[in-house]
Amino acid sequence: MEAEIRAEMAAETAATVEKAAPKKEKKVKKITSSGTGRHQFSLRLQPEMFQRLSQSAEAESRSITNLIITYLDLVQHIPTWELRQIIEEANGTRSRRKRR
Repeated sequence: MEAEIRAEMAAETAATVEKAAPKKEKKVKKITSSGTGRHQFSLRLQPEMFQRLSQSAEAESRSITNLIITYLDLVQHIPTWELRQIIEEANGTRSRRKRR
C-alpha cells in the first residue's frame, strides 16, 4: 500500500512539474509565398500615387512590386534629409532658412 501511495504522489508531482514548465516550441522560420529570406507587408498608398506607379510599371513592363523594390534599392543609402532636399529642389519649393 505504501508503494502505491508513493507511486501516486510521484505521478502527481511529475504532472505538476509538466504544467508549471511547459516545453517551448521551436521557432519556425517564416516562409512567404515569395520564398525564404524576404519580408512581406502591406503598403497603403494614396490613389494618385498608386496610379502613377501603375502607369510607370506598365510602361516598363514590370510589376508594381518590382518597381517599388527598384526605387527603394536606388535610394536606401541616401539619408532622409538629403532625399527631402532633392525632392524640394525637383519640385521648385526650396525651403529657406528663417532669419533671426
